[in-house]
Amino acid sequence: MSSVIPIGEPFGTASQAQAAVTTHALDEAQRKFGIPRKQADGWIRSRLAYAQYIGMATNDNGDPGRIFAYNRICLILDPAKDVVVTVYPRTVAPPSLTNPIRGIIEKELRKSKRKLNAFEKRTRLDKADIRVEIAECERRAVRTKSSNVQASCQARINALNEQLTLLDEDLRKAQANHSALLKGVTVFV
Repeated sequence: MSSVIPIGEPFGTASQAQAAVTTHALDEAQRKFGIPRKQADGWIRSRLAYAQYIGMATNDNGDPGRIFAYNRICLILDPAKDVVVTVYPRTVAPPSLTNPIRGIIEKELRKSKRKLNAFEKRTRLDKADIRVEIAECERRAVRTKSSNVQASCQARINALNEQLTLLDEDLRKAQANHSALLKGVTVFV
């Protein structure tokens, strides 16, 4: 048996080259993942290289095995040596694990939505203030006969329009960050 791997540690690329794969694991890769039999050994080894150690568990017959996981793929290794016994997809978890995680995710989603709503409101207010200032500059430029005042008003209007553009860009970034968080939730659903 290789040295004890702490939970969360990857199996490693050097170790996966030395690991053996049973015919049952090859059959399961073909049956459950649609991997052609000739490619199954390499496919299993490539997943094993990045798989993280989860812990020791027993199967339905009471036989112990080391659990490794990568991208919702469960790889069960012999408890005493580096032999992949079986491989299968894992798409559901018990409620005792999912409920607390769901709570954390929902809390983060609410927090993100609150921040986005506050940012959107602050941006709308800032843009309204800028539009008022633009209107005042336009009014001042129309009322004056001085070309210098008109030029300075136009320069100020140009600067304010640039600020409006920057606020729109910041808002798009904030919305993109919130969208990325929402899309990230799909990993846990």
